[in-house]
Amino acid sequence: MSKKIILVIDDDPILGNVIKNRIEEAGFICVFETSGAKGLDELRAIRPNLLLLDLLMPGMSGYQLLDAMKEDPTIASIPVIVISNSGQPSDIEHVLNLGVRDFIVKAHFSPEDIVQKIKNILPDDEGAESANTQGKPTTSSDKFTILIIEDDTTLSQIAADRFRFDGYSVHTAKDGDGGLQLAKEVSPSIILLDLIMPGKSGFIVLQELKADPATKAIP
Repeated sequence: MSKKIILVIDDDPILGNVIKNRIEEAGFICVFETSGAKGLDELRAIRPNLLLLDLLMPGMSGYQLLDAMKEDPTIASIPVIVISNSGQPSDIEHVLNLGVRDFIVKAHFSPEDIVQKIKNILPDDEGAESANTQGKPTTSSDKFTILIIEDDTTLSQIAADRFRFDGYSVHTAKDGDGGLQLAKEVSPSIILLDLIMPGKSGFIVLQELKADPATKAIP
């Protein structure tokens, strides 16, 4: 089986080479460019299996490169993982709307995190099963349902997209009343519950979940 190709575009040569070396250690071919314009040329030339992209670069920014990708059907479908100094929800929401598959904040990652995220998107034939099932319950994912009750729609979307990508069935609610109703309707396997929400807080939702025989056993 031929090795998959990863293109890294980041204007920080030290960080870029650290990432490149770790990706190559993991068995991938890695090409590294330090500018958006050269990176876009390389993207069109080699058509990698995945792109790791910095957002804030002089000249052509990562945002501009993503726009250029959407305009070019030959590279539009290449999956992208963004690496950024910013972890602001507005920035994350922006790139997700541009079709980005995952988001890494530079201050909070290690090279191991990047390799794992690459493997989640591009599992090899031999490792696909173990990579896709790591950390999952013994029940099949299509029977395991997650309910997310969270008033921050960006955070909810990020979590839901990731769980769905891993094969889980996911429902979301943006407030306590909606979450309680969905909990009764879909009987989820587990609930991820925000505590601080306008209207009915997570504390009240938890009390009502545990007081209802239909939902009290849901973890």
